[in-house]
Amino acid sequence: MREEFERFSKIIAEHGGLPIDNDQLAASAIKDLVLDMGFDPYWASKILRSAINMVGQEFDLDAQALIQPNEGDD
Repeated sequence: MREEFERFSKIIAEHGGLPIDNDQLAASAIKDLVLDMGFDPYWASKILRSAINMVGQEFDLDAQALIQPNEGDD
């Protein structure tokens, strides 16, 4: 098992899923999962955009509304 997937799996196991009370840790887990799939940043970005679009469709929201910066992000 690759190091990135091990980190992802550990977070999921320790929190019973993505930690909803720790955005940075959840984001880090998603990053590790994407990096585990391959180190092509263009492909990884495409997959993340597709996931955002799917979430938007599920809730009948525009994907742009879902990618607004978090507080403190520059």
